[in-house]
Amino acid sequence: MPTEAEYHEMISVRDHAGLVELWEAVEAGDTPGWEPGKAFEYSILRAFE
Repeated sequence: MPTEAEYHEMISVRDHAGLVELWEAVEAGDTPGWEPGKAFEYSILRAFE
């Protein structure tokens, strides 16, 4: 299970295309390496940066 800092690193390195790719994975329910709900949560937070 990644830490909060690791989640932050995982999302902060994604550019626009990477965020779109992650969003599609969230919609498909296929987010390996992310706990349930965390990919969605961090995508939203990243959108406001």
